[in-house]
Amino acid sequence: MNLSNILKTAIRSGNVMYAERIMHDAKTMPAKQFILLRTMSHP
Repeated sequence: MNLSNILKTAIRSGNVMYAERIMHDAKTMPAKQFILLRTMSHP
């Protein structure tokens, strides 16, 4: 699942705070670390 899909899902579910958090995380950490973190915290 790529970043845009995660964002679309979060926005569609009304979880704008979650989408904003994802965007912030994506900008502040390397892609591999970001993907690992998201995969572990959101199976």
